[in-house]
Amino acid sequence: MAEAIFRQLVESKDGESWLVSSAGLHAASGAPATSEAMTVLRELGLDISGHSARLLTEELLEDVDLILTMTAAHKQSIKQQFPAAADRVFTVKEFAGEISNLDIPDPYGQGIAAYRSAMAELKDSLAEVWKRLESEA
Repeated sequence: MAEAIFRQLVESKDGESWLVSSAGLHAASGAPATSEAMTVLRELGLDISGHSARLLTEELLEDVDLILTMTAAHKQSIKQQFPAAADRVFTVKEFAGEISNLDIPDPYGQGIAAYRSAMAELKDSLAEVWKRLESEA
């Protein structure tokens, strides 16, 4: 969901070219997005029906400038598994400027309401992330 929302933000702006991609620490490579994720993103006019999950690897991180996670636990796991990337890892909310409540709970298996809640948090936080990136560019 984060990838699709952020891609929409980036593509709606003129100027620089940005590569936006997602990968998971425990992703089942090749798995499609959940029906709940597709439903809530469709409400934003986004189609992720072609999404295919992939596992986060060292090779994927080699040329990445910024790594955003949903939770502090994900951030810590990435820092432990991929120490060379440690200085580029932040939670979405942390990079957006939040100072507390830095997790966006994973809605997987929680039902459509949890997906809508996560989508709303992502939408707000990623808008702030984009503002920060624009100001630092």
